[in-house]
Amino acid sequence: MPNLKLLPEITREIRKSVFPDFPDTPINDLEYCKLLLKKKVKEKLSTNLNELLSILYRVDISEVDVQKAFLLSSEEAIAQKLAALILERQIQKIEFRKKYRKD
Repeated sequence: MPNLKLLPEITREIRKSVFPDFPDTPINDLEYCKLLLKKKVKEKLSTNLNELLSILYRVDISEVDVQKAFLLSSEEAIAQKLAALILERQIQKIEFRKKYRKD
């Protein structure tokens, strides 16, 4: 569970490197952030699978994890799992930067 103080940075990172049209308004609820991300993933899953796969590659989601997600039974479950993987990876990147940032 990430520190809730990271949410503005998480949403900024999602906007920058995943979905440029992700909401610019402050999000103070992790579950709401997950829901918005799942909707964006589901939209790409339905309309442009190649672009979604490109995003997952660019964000550096493990190919094995992506393959496991696509084995799930419904589009809803796939979108939820992929959104969770994206969110987890963005949090890892932020925490890594904070840990190794030179002040």
